[in-house]
Amino acid sequence: LFGYTAADTFYYLVVGRNVGLEGVIGSDGERPSNGFHPLWQAAVSLVYVLRLPGHGTHFDPAWLLTFELVLLGAAVWFLARAFRRADGSLTALFPLLVPGAFGLLVAPVWLSVPVATIAAQNSEEGPLPLYGSWWSFANGMESSSSVAAFCLLLWLWVARPLEHRRDATRFGLALAMLMLSRLDLVFVAGALWAVAMWRLPGLRARLALTLSAAAPVAAYLSFSKWYFGAAMPVSGSLKSTVPYVNATNFTSLWEVYNTLLSGGVQSIPTFFRVSQLVVPALALVVMPVLLLSFRRDGQSVVVTWGGPALRAQFLAASGIGVALLLGYDFFFVQLFSQGHWYVPVPELFVSLVALHGLERLAERVPERVASPLAWGALVGGPALAVAFFLRLHHQPEYHARYASFWFDEAPAIRAQLPADARLLEYDDGIVSWATQRHAMSGTGLGLDIEGAEASKAGQLPQLAVKRGYDHVTSLVYWGFGGVETEEGLQRWVDEHFKGL
Repeated sequence: LFGYTAADTFYYLVVGRNVGLEGVIGSDGERPSNGFHPLWQAAVSLVYVLRLPGHGTHFDPAWLLTFELVLLGAAVWFLARAFRRADGSLTALFPLLVPGAFGLLVAPVWLSVPVATIAAQNSEEGPLPLYGSWWSFANGMESSSSVAAFCLLLWLWVARPLEHRRDATRFGLALAMLMLSRLDLVFVAGALWAVAMWRLPGLRARLALTLSAAAPVAAYLSFSKWYFGAAMPVSGSLKSTVPYVNATNFTSLWEVYNTLLSGGVQSIPTFFRVSQLVVPALALVVMPVLLLSFRRDGQSVVVTWGGPALRAQFLAASGIGVALLLGYDFFFVQLFSQGHWYVPVPELFVSLVALHGLERLAERVPERVASPLAWGALVGGPALAVAFFLRLHHQPEYHARYASFWFDEAPAIRAQLPADARLLEYDDGIVSWATQRHAMSGTGLGLDIEGAEASKAGQLPQLAVKRGYDHVTSLVYWGFGGVETEEGLQRWVDEHFKGL
């Protein structure tokens, strides 16, 4: 189970535990913190609120993955409805959505690097799975809810005329679901809202769309301001450099470009963070060719939607939002602060645009070869998906250190550590969750407003001591710079806690 969840999953689990067992929405069990995306945090908290069997144990990730499989199953259904032909059939290429166009494009690089090398390059977590296939959307994070919301929007756009208030309201609520699943998806939701407003015929429908989309988000932001002291998550304020451009991302992009030209990739962790921005950007460049049809009518060129018009229209509208999201992530968020859960919608967007284009291309294939190609796709697509899972996604050693800590070390620590011990944790919640002790987020992402300001000012250790925190801990993040040795640890303590 640990191998299928992202490191940041434990942030959600710790907050969920505190919500369900102590009634505090925060990572330290005392002060409120909003460093999470609300829709998925609510789902995670249900594990504890409802006292589901096995809550508080290593079965917690199983509950999260079960939730995600349900959401992703619904997403597949929405997509199937959106891609259904007039006679009710689906293109035989539909199963290619599982490995996905994004996954197929980056797979050669992943396959060119031995698993042992990938593990060494990511020593704190182990060999990275290939992110960007459908498999990777079940990761203990909010990816499944954002993918499900995006697929729901596509289905509603294609299947419902949006001409009536009821349909407009339904679409607006789906927009709100997309934004609350991951707040930076406001870029995608905003683009879809703008085009939908242009598409809607009357003022009442437009008003219904706007209110149903804005009201749930406004309610959350108002609650966040009242309860936490800030409308936007502290994690976003710590990671974002707005309005200043983060120039280090240009360096990482240039490094990956140079290594590709020289015949290899030196770092898979760097490559995947660059590729998850660059590949969707390239898809945006070729998108007009895949979505539009061009024909000459006398002396002029006529441009029309290629293939089912409403589906192409939705992809074009969401493409505007994807471009804005990618631009924000590249220019204002440090590359190595971006996990694979940042971009499931852009990655899925690549696959949907590719499938739309391939379906149009398949319609031009002569009938005598269409049937063999269809049977080949029906057999080859699922086989390719299984191969992707076994070779590129299933990595038994991924997060093995986390599992070892839970099963082998945490029980002894719980027995020795006082019940009122308070930890300053430099990790993503794994130590707090496994030891079942309250912890202050040393990385800053799970802090309260005062803690976040102290973290920005480099005064977090001072604040921790002032609040009575008496232990400092890290499972994997201290594996850099010699801190893993006794002498290195002492130097770190002297440097950060001298005089405290």
